Amino acid sequence: PEWKTNVLLNVVVTDPKYDTKEAFPFYNYYGMVLTHKFTDKLTYVADTGYAHLNNAPIPAGGTGFADWYGLANYVIYAHTDKVSSTVRAEVFNDSTGFRTGFRGVYTEATYGIAWKPVPGLILRPSVRYDYNGTSRPFEGDRHLWTGTMECIVRW
Repeated sequence: PEWKTNVLLNVVVTDPKYDTKEAFPFYNYYGMVLTHKFTDKLTYVADTGYAHLNNAPIPAGGTGFADWYGLANYVIYAHTDKVSSTVRAEVFNDSTGFRTGFRGVYTEATYGIAWKPVPGLILRPSVRYDYNGTSRPFEGDRHLWTGTMECIVRW
């Protein structure tokens, strides 16, 4: 329905453990996505999730319980039918480093534009800043700046 606010819940329940024979993590995941449309042009999205498993190989050594969780916030503004802007801010905690290889709280901010020059084609340039105050996951640094250009073709 055309409601202003929608909520999507996603739960995956398994036997949450790392399968050493297959080198595969079976983890439980609990997620929620909240979307609120303030106007026809302005939309907010919150995407949050938590996951965990046992017997995980920990980058610092040994095996044990691992969990991670995060919250990503999006503000999307449709300038026209063909151009929109997105601001994203995220916090992600990888307490043992199992998910990313480096433990700590990651914060991230991104700004991007989506341009639809013709039907079926979307061009999306963006710039992003990442930070981890606990470890140095970005080639020995706590900070990382990236720029991207995506080209999406739909058929």
